[in-house]
Amino acid sequence: ADDQDAAADMPVKTEWVGTYKSENDVFDEQRAFLNTLPQSEKDGRADGLFFSHMESIWGSNDATIQAEDFETIRRISEQGHAYDLCCKYIHDDSIEIGRGSRSGKTNADENEAKIDAYGNDNCQAAHLLSHAEVCHKAFVFISEAAVGRKVDAQPTTKSGRKRKRARVLGSNTNALKRLKILNGVHGKNNTSLKSNQYNKMYLKSQGEVYDTDNPSMLVIPLLPLKQVMDWAMEGHQEPYDILTLTFGPRSRRAAKILETAPQECSDNEVEEARQLLETFVKGVAGSLVENDVFESFRKTELNNTSNLSLIRWKELVQRIKDGSQEMIKVPSRKNPLPANFHFAKARLSKGNSLPDPWLLTLKATINYSAFNKTKLMPACQPWTEDDGAPNTDQGQQDYSKDNIDHAAQLALSKQRGGSCIELFDWDKQ
Repeated sequence: ADDQDAAADMPVKTEWVGTYKSENDVFDEQRAFLNTLPQSEKDGRADGLFFSHMESIWGSNDATIQAEDFETIRRISEQGHAYDLCCKYIHDDSIEIGRGSRSGKTNADENEAKIDAYGNDNCQAAHLLSHAEVCHKAFVFISEAAVGRKVDAQPTTKSGRKRKRARVLGSNTNALKRLKILNGVHGKNNTSLKSNQYNKMYLKSQGEVYDTDNPSMLVIPLLPLKQVMDWAMEGHQEPYDILTLTFGPRSRRAAKILETAPQECSDNEVEEARQLLETFVKGVAGSLVENDVFESFRKTELNNTSNLSLIRWKELVQRIKDGSQEMIKVPSRKNPLPANFHFAKARLSKGNSLPDPWLLTLKATINYSAFNKTKLMPACQPWTEDDGAPNTDQGQQDYSKDNIDHAAQLALSKQRGGSCIELFDWDKQ
């Protein structure tokens, strides 16, 4: 009865925030939120049966794979302002790509388990653009589009130094520049896109249902394409809502993660998300037509039969390039929608984590294409080490002490919000 009275006085939940909250604080909020719901809905959410699955609302159509569709999702330089540090040194030949061994002290204290947008605690960071040791090399042209740069648009500043990585990339200096965007450069902080704070978000069971070779979840920004493209401009990093859909044979299991999702999407919002995803599926597929997406790989890596995800991706790219695969599946709307559909809506903010919606839609594209058995990007096993926190105000989780200076804690959290350098050992290649 006390719980019901408290729930009646509780404002409508629109967003989960973990900043300066203990584990018990989160548990109390979860219980209070669930007590606002009818018992049948509570049971359905707990069993993964309340929220409708992707297959119930979307079918698929064939779309022609066209190189020009990649230009639709390519940012221009002003739209990539948030990644200026990732691009600052790419034309300077005197500064080496990050290539040393990974530091023994990673930032585990910065990336402890945190709350996600659905109110789950004990969440770890999921990478959107691949963080894997080998497979990240497939994203070199995608990274250009994300940061709004074309590396061949500006000449290289020559240093006269002999580059050790030349045996890997040969004389292809543009390939090296693209890898600098992804991996960062030696001795310079916050220069790696794949370790960037905007390339990560907290999500419960992310390695099982989301950032995996066999995913069962999509997370799509509820934003028009223009706002997705502009989000990384100076001063545009605002919170936004997301649609989350589960799919495939593990859909019900994945849907249990949404038990405390605070809102539901409208029909129009679901359609807006579908259109955005369709645009990105066409764009990412288009990126594989003319670009030499194998440029950064060693032959031994591309032919490693134990890396099945990379082998499948290589074969897909070859089919696209030789014209034997001209079409790609894109999501289509089913009419009419189910009479009693429910689709999970949540809000991404620095109270949980706030990734770049461009990169979030990229990840949705990869996971959607995996559902259709034509995964547009590979998913190798990622690094297990922590490489810094997502874009969040959630600090370290020891709030049991009364003498904590919360203002100082927040300042420190923001200071640490940038990424670490991705250090890569070229000598082992």
